[in-house]
Amino acid sequence: MSILSVLTNYNCDLALATIPVQITLMVYYFATRYLPTRQSRSFVAVLVVSLLMTVSDIVSSVLVSHGNMVPIGLLYGSTVAYYMLLVLLSWLLFSYVAEEIHAYRMISSRFRLITKAPLFFMLALVAVSPGMGIIFSFDGNGQFQIGPAYVSLYLFQWFYALLAVAYVHTCRETLHRIQRRRLYAYNILIFVGTFLAALDEQILIISYFYLLAILVIFLGAQNPESFYETRLDAFNSRGFRSLMAEALGEQKYWLIGIAIKDYSGVRELYGDQQMDGALRKMGQFFHQLVDRRTSLFYIRNGRFILLSHWPLDEDKLCQIIHERFQSAWHSKDFADIFLSAGCVKMDRSVVFFSMAELIRCLRLAMDRAGDPAYTKDIHIDAAFNREIQRRVLVQQTLSNAIENDAVVMFLQPLVDAKTGAVVGAEALARLEGPDGGFIPPSEFIPLAEANGTISKLGEQIFAKACAFLSMPAVRKSSVEWINVNLSPLQCRDRTMPRRFIRIKDQFRLPSSALHLELTEEAMIQADRLQESVRIMREDGFQFALDDYGSGYSNAGRLLSIPFRTIKLDRSIVVAHFEKGGTYLEDIIHSLHNQGYEITAEGVEDKRMADELIRLGVDYLQGFFYARPMSEDDFLAYIRPKGKGAVSDDAEENLP
Repeated sequence: MSILSVLTNYNCDLALATIPVQITLMVYYFATRYLPTRQSRSFVAVLVVSLLMTVSDIVSSVLVSHGNMVPIGLLYGSTVAYYMLLVLLSWLLFSYVAEEIHAYRMISSRFRLITKAPLFFMLALVAVSPGMGIIFSFDGNGQFQIGPAYVSLYLFQWFYALLAVAYVHTCRETLHRIQRRRLYAYNILIFVGTFLAALDEQILIISYFYLLAILVIFLGAQNPESFYETRLDAFNSRGFRSLMAEALGEQKYWLIGIAIKDYSGVRELYGDQQMDGALRKMGQFFHQLVDRRTSLFYIRNGRFILLSHWPLDEDKLCQIIHERFQSAWHSKDFADIFLSAGCVKMDRSVVFFSMAELIRCLRLAMDRAGDPAYTKDIHIDAAFNREIQRRVLVQQTLSNAIENDAVVMFLQPLVDAKTGAVVGAEALARLEGPDGGFIPPSEFIPLAEANGTISKLGEQIFAKACAFLSMPAVRKSSVEWINVNLSPLQCRDRTMPRRFIRIKDQFRLPSSALHLELTEEAMIQADRLQESVRIMREDGFQFALDDYGSGYSNAGRLLSIPFRTIKLDRSIVVAHFEKGGTYLEDIIHSLHNQGYEITAEGVEDKRMADELIRLGVDYLQGFFYARPMSEDDFLAYIRPKGKGAVSDDAEENLP
């Protein structure tokens, strides 16, 4: 038997049991840093009003049970307070759903006002009931009387529960399956609780079911710890997305991003424990840098974001941040750590209308800020946003082209330095844009590497090279092989050798007709290449090292792969003609002594060609002979004089 059983005719056990839970939730929520979003504020309102409603329900039931001894004004006051809080809570629970799924962004302000009309109407009915008895009244003995419109209280609660379900159903395509199920369950609990309360009004059960609904919200969407990186005292990436989801379509915030330069490298250098300690110190520094109106986010990989709906002096703050990074990060728990960082500032004129667009733009900006090659802060403005839109266009065009095998192969001739004959060609990928022009490889190749489609792209170009070599006109020409580039990511694919061998065999080509070019960047992970190279070498494929001298040269790595040809990077060829010296000649002499054939890239005029031939290179490639061209143009280039000859126009350029 409960304590209140002697004071009231109502069963208050469930209502009493909800109060400690509600208070615990409120204390925990207010003691923990929670996101400053409309959704969070809506949940706080639900917590407060739910507790007040439960207390007023119990107080009202006690007073009503002793109506003959209680002043009539107190009876009406307590009952009106309870019903108003019940009405308000029903609307707040519906409003929370609308905030969580951002339904208000998809409906007009007029419709939003219409959805509030039942709230104002019910509050008015409750308010006038003491004089008119529409919802309830008390007789002369203080006995509670149900009014003619009493059922409207239940209809009102069911209306908003059903409207919330309708909102969820309307927005279902934008919601995750688990989120949809949670929101449906949340409103079903409200509906069931209201229905059971209508069956037996002597049991104060509505607070219990509302509490269950609130727990569903808390556990699924509003637990502050799910948005917080406790060790750094900062919100996490999920919290950032939640906050920014409310800012889409408007520019009402100030944002500063901070990215540690070469984060992966310095973390490997200093170790996880020391870097985690430095990150904690950074979090403390950023909190001290701004007031509590500014939220700090840690987006992983050494990236922080300061976000405020109040004006920030971005230039001054970035200057302070750069000055701080000029000193070591020190703590008694770890040694001094020296780091550098780049900053990202967002122009107030830039407005994003989708989360994907915002995240894509911010990720690219943070990538650049964290790149040691970028020494200036990154400014997200209209020009930067246009660059992002261009990347999206290229990405879509690339995906469609790979899916439809529509990437075009261009060929650039490789000329024998001794005979002047076109003996080979380099296969190059070209992507046709929506306007009919070609998108530069510098735009789409990095994207293909970033999204994992580079292997498929490389395989398609390899197949086109095989198809071209198998053409009768090519077989009759002086062309003996085609060089096909392999990206570093392709080289990690252990299934690539078997696929290439299968494609080559379909065209009945000798493996020696296909030279696979590896960049020096790929050689950094030479141990991963050994097995693939072994399989393809055993089948007869030849290998060429591309971009030799571009910055990754290492004699040990060079010896780890049995290359046939070394391609001198254009930069060291051009440097020889600009600065002179014996450096290039020494390289050529050294490589020849090791048994390598040498190709010189970047041959732009006859003077360069003559000098490179004198220095002893074996093959020449560059604009002096021909720019990369389509398959048809390449056939025309080599066809006029048959085997061992080039076109009349090109012959003028030959040494």
